Amino acid sequence: MKTPASTLIRDGLILTAVWGSVSLLGYWKLPVSRAQEGRVIVSAREAIRDGHWLIPTLNGRVRLQKPPLMTWLVAGSCRLFGAVSETTARAPSLLFALATAFLLYAFARELQGDRLALVPPLVMLTSFQFIRHSRLAEIDIALLFWTVLSLFLWRRAATTARSPRVWYALGFIVCAIAVNFKGPAGLAIPLCAQGAYLLLARKPGEFRRWLNPLPLLLCAVLSAAWYAFACLETGDKGGAIFAGEVSNTFIKGNDHGRSALYYFYTLFQCFAPWTLFMYLAVAVMLWRFRNHPENHFTLAWLATTFVLLSLTPNKQPHYSLLLLPPMALAAGRLAQIASGPWQRPGLVKGVTAGLTLLMIAGTVAGTFFFHSTLYPKVDRQKNLIAAMQKASLLEGRLFTFAFEDPALVFHADRFIPMLNSADALARQRRERDPFRVIFKGSSADPFPDGTTELTAGQDDMPFTVKRFEP
Repeated sequence: MKTPASTLIRDGLILTAVWGSVSLLGYWKLPVSRAQEGRVIVSAREAIRDGHWLIPTLNGRVRLQKPPLMTWLVAGSCRLFGAVSETTARAPSLLFALATAFLLYAFARELQGDRLALVPPLVMLTSFQFIRHSRLAEIDIALLFWTVLSLFLWRRAATTARSPRVWYALGFIVCAIAVNFKGPAGLAIPLCAQGAYLLLARKPGEFRRWLNPLPLLLCAVLSAAWYAFACLETGDKGGAIFAGEVSNTFIKGNDHGRSALYYFYTLFQCFAPWTLFMYLAVAVMLWRFRNHPENHFTLAWLATTFVLLSLTPNKQPHYSLLLLPPMALAAGRLAQIASGPWQRPGLVKGVTAGLTLLMIAGTVAGTFFFHSTLYPKVDRQKNLIAAMQKASLLEGRLFTFAFEDPALVFHADRFIPMLNSADALARQRRERDPFRVIFKGSSADPFPDGTTELTAGQDDMPFTVKRFEP
C-alpha cells in the first residue's frame, strides 16, 4: 500500500526538527581544534586565495593525502557565503547529515516497511559520534552519505523490475564519488557489503548483473582520474605521498595503530545513548537469522564493515560512523519486533511519545557529558592565536617546532611552517631577520637562548612562543 503524502511530510518534518536540534543549533560556536577539520578548511581557504583547486595545498605545501572533493565543497560554501569561517565551512557536513537521515529513512522503508521507519534515522541522528561529526567540516559524514546511497541504489536494483542495470551503474558512479572524497574506503565498504549479501542470499544471477564490466570500468576510471592527474603533476612526490598514505592506513597503522578489538569497546562511547539497545538489536537479529532472510542485508552490511574496520591497522573513533547505519537499522527492526504484540494505535503513539522524550533526554545528557569530559579543551589553539594577536606576535617570520597544527594555521589566517629539528631552527638563525617559534609542551626547554614572549594553553598542553635573533 502506498504511503500517504501526509505521513511522508510529517516524518520529514520530524527528521528535520531533530536534525536542527542536535546538529544545527549552536554549531558555529565550536572553534576549529581538530587537525582533520583544520586541514580541510585551510586547504579550502588556500584554494580560494591561491587557486590551488586540482592539487590542494595545506600551509603552502602540496596535500595529496586525501582527494579534493570535500575541499571543493567547503571552498564553494565559503565563497557562496563570502567568508571562510567555522559557520560557512561546516555547512556541507550539516547538509550531508540531514540527507543521510532522509536516505536512511527511505532505506528503512525499503527493508522493513513503513511501520516505525522513523526509528533508524532518529537513532542515527541522536548518536553521539554522529552529532559530533555532523558539526565539523570533515570528510566522514560525506563518506557516510555516499556509502549509504550506493548501497541503497544497489538494493533498489535488486528489488525493482525497472532497469536494474541502470540502478547498479548509478551505484558504482556514487562509489567513485566516494573515492574522490575519502579514498579507497569509498569503494571497499559498499563493494564488500553488497557482495557478502548476494553470496549469503545465494543469488548468482543478481551477482553477475551487479558486477557488469562496463559500470565497473566506469567506476575505476572515475576513481583513478584525480590520482593519475596528481601523479602526473607532482611526479615522484605524489607517488610517495600516495604510497605512504596506503601504508599508514592499511598496512602499518603508523598514525593511529590500535588493536583489532578496538571497536568492541569504543562503540559504547560512539553510539551513546543507544549502544546497549543496538547491541541487543543485533543479537536478536542473529538469533532470528535462519528464519528471517529480510534481516540478511543489514547483517551482511554490518559484519563486512566491522571486519574491514577491525582488520585495518589505522583505527580512529570516528571511523565507527560507517557502522552506524546498519546498527540503526537493526535498532529499527528490534523496535518493530518489540511493538508487535501491541499494535493498537493509541498504545503505539504513547510508547512512541515516551521513547521520544527518553531519546531527547538521553541525547542531551550524553552529548553534553561526552563533550565536557572527553573534549574539554577545544579552544586552546584559538585562545593562543588571540593572545598572540593581542601582543602583536603574529607579524614577521613565524614557525612551529616539531608539530603541525592546521587549527593554529586556520585561526592565525597565515602560513606557519614547521621546523622539524634543532638543525632546522639553527638554519633559520643564519638569516638576517628575527623570527618566532611556537613550542608545544616541554619542547622549548632545549632552547634557553630564545626570549620567551608568551605562554598560553592548559597545564597538560602549554604553548610557548619564543623570539630568536639572527
